[in-house]
Formats: sequence, structure tokens, C-alpha cells
Amino acid sequence: MTDSHITDLAPSTLTKNLFTVFTGNISAAAIGFLTILIISRMLTVNDFGLFNLAISFMLIGSAVSALGMQIPMVKFVSSYLAVQNIAEANQVLKITLAVRMITVALLAFIAFNTAALISTKVYNYPVAVGMRVTPHPPQSG
Repeated sequence: MTDSHITDLAPSTLTKNLFTVFTGNISAAAIGFLTILIISRMLTVNDFGLFNLAISFMLIGSAVSALGMQIPMVKFVSSYLAVQNIAEANQVLKITLAVRMITVALLAFIAFNTAALISTKVYNYPVAVGMRVTPHPPQSG
């Protein structure tokens, strides 16, 4: 067997990386599924509904906070790194991180401050009324 046939049989780096990502995604899905099974057994129907509502809001918030920056960030960073322009690549990463952090903080602030209103007015379920943080809680006694 010649050397060219041996290199054809060896898995490439791309194949190894794809297998690693695929295995990680399958493992994450399995762990998530098992977690949902366990949590659904521990919670009441109402509490499980609230849990799913909270998960849905977090997923929507994550998508909104990304603002579609993942693909352009990868494109620009990789193009800058290809020409050895590390300063520009770092700048793109810093700006992307800053915008994402500001967006997440703004969404968290809005969600936290409207939780009581939404739980009482929309869902008629005042469970989130006590979630609001006050700077100085009232002193008793």
C-alpha cells in the first residue's frame, strides 16, 4: 500500500471535529431530555407550565440578544485572522461582546421589572409579584 492510500484511510481533522460536534449535540439533547423528564415528575402541572414558560422566555431572549451577530462575527474575525490582523479581530470580538452584554442587561431589566405585571394581568397568577428586587427591603420590628 502506498502512502497516498494510507492518508486516504486516515480520518481528516474535519471529520474528527464534525464527529466531536455531533456527539456533543446528541449528548446535550439527551441530557436536556432526561432533565425535562426528571423536572416534570417533581413539579405540579401548574409549576411545570410556569417552568416551560420561563424556558421559552429565556430562549426567545437569547435569540433576541444575539441580534444576528454570530455569522457576521465569525466572518469578520476569520477574515481578519486570515490576513494576520489580530487587532481588528479583537476589536470585532470586543464590540460584539459589548453589544450582546448591553442587550442582555436591557432584556433582563425589562423582564424583571414587568414580571409582576405580566403574571397578574396576563396570566392572573400572582406568583411573580414577590420577585421584584427593591434596593432596600423594608425593615421589620
